[in-house]
Amino acid sequence: MTYKYRNGTSTYRGILAEDAATELERIRQTHGGVLRTEDVWREAQSLTSPIHSGFTWDLQEAAQKCWEDEARYLVRFIFVQDKPQTELRPVYIHVHEEVTPQTVADDAVNYYQNRAVIVNQPDQLVRALQEYTTQLNVLQRAVEDIRLLMQARADPRLDLLLVTRDAINTAQAAMAGVI
Repeated sequence: MTYKYRNGTSTYRGILAEDAATELERIRQTHGGVLRTEDVWREAQSLTSPIHSGFTWDLQEAAQKCWEDEARYLVRFIFVQDKPQTELRPVYIHVHEEVTPQTVADDAVNYYQNRAVIVNQPDQLVRALQEYTTQLNVLQRAVEDIRLLMQARADPRLDLLLVTRDAINTAQAAMAGVI
């Protein structure tokens, strides 16, 4: 078995994926057989921890990253109901722009846009649709991981999962046609 990070690389911030996997399993076994994020960062605080360099230990920088995560949560948590008895919809949509010298200079590579604005901006709408396509791809990989586990156990619910997989494939094909 070979460990790699999700993006296919074998190192992250100087940590070999193999070392990280070994340390995470050690932490899981040390803490009652479950892996909690709090246990991971607490164990990583030690300068001798093999995953120490994977964390931001400067408190001001770490606080800023935390505030950015909280801001993302807040932005994503706001929904609107256009009419009574209708579905809630997000107010802001995440947009990811391609990196160019201008976007790097403007620090505008990732941002949120009001959904009422985005539908009237063709370039932003395409970027938002590409973002949803990326999310479908992540979901497809997760379903495939579950499928392999269920198949190995001959789980009777596998047929239902295959219907889910087919629906995701259909959504991906439809999205490709829209973009």
